[in-house]
This record gives sequence, structure tokens and C-alpha cells, in this order.
Amino acid sequence: MTIHRRLQTVPPLVTERLRDCQIDAVRNLEASLASDHPRALIQMATGAGKTYTACVFSHRLLDHAKFRRVLFLADRANLVRQTRHEFEDFRLPGHRPVFHRALQYPAARTRGSRQGRCGRHRDDSARLLVANRPRAVGRRRGEIGF
Repeated sequence: MTIHRRLQTVPPLVTERLRDCQIDAVRNLEASLASDHPRALIQMATGAGKTYTACVFSHRLLDHAKFRRVLFLADRANLVRQTRHEFEDFRLPGHRPVFHRALQYPAARTRGSRQGRCGRHRDDSARLLVANRPRAVGRRRGEIGF
């Protein structure tokens, strides 16, 4: 089944705990991808819940549209940390955390260390990678597996 077809069969969005702008963003992203437009942009005001919206959308892609992996890129390391915490804490209403076993982080280098939290070994069970651009490029080149 194609990505286009899988996105058309995603169940309706549960809007509990979502703001109107988040509901619009998720529905518009899904509609855009389902109509075979592979690029989309979410533009929301500061504090409107962009990261939470990304959590909701990532969950829907992984669980309902059966995507194998999702890559979340941020331009600064502090945004990667904030995003990682948001994904770790994300839970659907009345459920346990969604991404607690799906996450993989870039190997952050520390002083005197060549390996970071997840090392240089590929974690094939990881379904979500949160990284900044340099770490993601290193992974693509095979320096760090994903």
C-alpha cells in the first residue's frame, strides 16, 4: 500500500486536549500529504504548541499510517533537548507515554568522549529520531546508524 493510500485511511483525529490551531495544522498536514504533496510547513505563533502538534502528527504517522520512521530536525541543540522531553512526556488522553520506546537520540559528544547516549550502533527498533542537522547528516553518511 502506498503512503498516499495509507494517509487516506487514517482514522479521524481525536481532538481532546488540542487547540483549534493544532487541529487545523494536523488535519491540513494529513490532507496535504494524502493528496500527494510531499512538502508542508506548519506556521504557528510562539507558544501555540508546535512541538505538541508534531508529537500528535508523528504518532498518527507511525501508528495509523504505518510509517517506519519519523525524523524530527531542529536547528539548535537546546531545541533538540526540549523536543526530546516533549516527545518523552507525550501521551494520549488516558494512556501511557506513546514514544517511550520509539525514540532514538543523536550521539552527543562530550569532552573526552567519542560516544554519546546511544553510541554509534544502529537501533533498528527506533521509530523516531530527534536530532539537529549535523547529527542527522552524520547518520545519513553512515557515521552513526539510524
